[in-house]
Amino acid sequence: MKRMTVMMAVVSMGSALAADIYDKTDLTWKSRPPTLDPLALKMNAGAKIPFLRPLPAWRNGKAVCSARNNPEWAMPGVFTGTDADLGLFMKTLRDTIAENRRLIRIGGRTLACNHNWVRDHTHQMKGWCHWEHDNTSFLDFILDHPRADGMLYEMIKQLDDGHWRMVEDTSRVLFPEDHMALVRLDLEADVEYLAVEAAHRYWRMSGDNAWMARRLPVLERAINYQTSDPQRWNAKYGLCIRPFTIDTWDFVPTKWTGGDRRIHPGEPMPAMHGDNTGVYQAMRQLAAMNRRRTTGSGGRRR
Repeated sequence: MKRMTVMMAVVSMGSALAADIYDKTDLTWKSRPPTLDPLALKMNAGAKIPFLRPLPAWRNGKAVCSARNNPEWAMPGVFTGTDADLGLFMKTLRDTIAENRRLIRIGGRTLACNHNWVRDHTHQMKGWCHWEHDNTSFLDFILDHPRADGMLYEMIKQLDDGHWRMVEDTSRVLFPEDHMALVRLDLEADVEYLAVEAAHRYWRMSGDNAWMARRLPVLERAINYQTSDPQRWNAKYGLCIRPFTIDTWDFVPTKWTGGDRRIHPGEPMPAMHGDNTGVYQAMRQLAAMNRRRTTGSGGRRR
C-alpha cells in the first residue's frame, strides 16, 4: 500500500523551486534540485500530521501539475503522497458533490441546496459540510413551511416539472410567481427523520445553540407526525410504515406509479428497516439537542 498522508487544514506554502533549475521543454533537471526536508518546511509548522511531499510541485508521481495548485488539492482537505492518485480521486468525489449544488429563488428567498430534495441534500451534506458557506438556507425554508399536522415537504421543483401533479393539494404548495412548487410525495417516509439528521449535523458543525433551540419544536412535531399518522405509523406493531417502494425510491411496482406518488387505500404498507432505524436515530439526535438546550450538556459525541 502506498504511503499517504491526510492534512485537513489550509496551510501556508513555502516558496517554489527556483525556475532556472528546471527545463519545462523536455521535463528534465538542468542540475540536481535542492534537497528538501519536508518536516522542516513552513507548511508543516504546528501540523500534527506532517506533509511527506512538499506541494506545490511541478510533478507528483505521474501527475504533471502546470497550475499553481496541484490538481489533488481539494480544499479544505489536502491529500498528498508519493503520487497524486489518492488526491485526484478525492478531488473527483468533491467535484461530483459540488456539481450538484443548486440555487433556488422562491418566496423572496435564495436557497442553496445539493440537490433540491431533502433526501439528497441531507446525504450529500456529509461531504459538502466541509466547504459550503451556506449551510442552512434550504433546510430553513423546509422547516419554515411545515404542514399543520407536522408533516414536512421534501422538494422544490419547477412548475413545469410535474411532481406537484402526482399528489393532492394537501401535499403541495405552489409558488406561481416563482414558477416553483413545494412538494411532498406521499409515499416517501424518510423526510422527517432526514430533516432531523440535517439539523443535528448543522448544529454539530456550527455550535449554534440558539438556531438549534429555535428549530427543535418543528423537528419534534415532525417526528410526532411520523410516529402517529396512520399513513406513517402502524400502532399495532409500533413501527413506521410506507407503501411497497423500491428501497427509499419514490415508486412502487404498480401500473399507476409513473405519474402517481399518492398512497392508495388498501395497498400494502410494509415496515422498512431503514425508516425505523432512521426514526430511532432522529430521536437520539433530538434527545442530544434537548440536553444541550436544557442543561448545556450535549452528551457524548457520536
